[in-house]
Amino acid sequence: MIKKFIVFTVIVAFILGESLAGETMSCPVTPELWSVGVLPQAKNSNDLTKNYNSFEVAKGKKIIIKGKVLDKDCVPISGAKVSIWQANSMGYYQFNYDKYSEHYDENFAGSGNIISNNLGEFEFITVYPGKVNSVNPNVIFKIEHQSFQPMETKMFFPENNNVKDIKILAPYLIKEQIPLITAKMNGKIDDKVIYYFTITLDQLNLYKEY
Repeated sequence: MIKKFIVFTVIVAFILGESLAGETMSCPVTPELWSVGVLPQAKNSNDLTKNYNSFEVAKGKKIIIKGKVLDKDCVPISGAKVSIWQANSMGYYQFNYDKYSEHYDENFAGSGNIISNNLGEFEFITVYPGKVNSVNPNVIFKIEHQSFQPMETKMFFPENNNVKDIKILAPYLIKEQIPLITAKMNGKIDDKVIYYFTITLDQLNLYKEY
């Protein structure tokens, strides 16, 4: 009786193992949120707290944004160009180019980019953005890679992710998708809060798998 039970257990375990091995892990896809109009070319730096030829740092609370770019099977995408644009701490987009505005910060870069590493990771140093026209603080992300279609989305902050305000920008989003465009707080480095944001493309990495 014991031998039969052992044989049966082994057979069941083998069948379940084969079944699970055939399944591919999937990650929830990040909703696309495209900007109205054409964004200027992002600056070639991942530190937005200093503008070109600037000897001082930008105004506002300094933060770090870390994250990862994945395909829909959760495989990291290396070599992706990750670009961001955001308002400064006073809620003003630097690419409006009105340097005479009282909200213009000459030391803030306003945009930046970095190439994801072999684990799909990226990191930016920036300031916490202010509200723009009462819209919750957010950061525009654009992902570009030679093997994938371009993708644009927005990252909101966990302490400022009011669903009603977000749906003004994207009325087609359902409530369950809001966490997918909301960063997570992930500790501190010195006095800088770290926000973590995972971007999952609705595409497959054809040349890499785990």
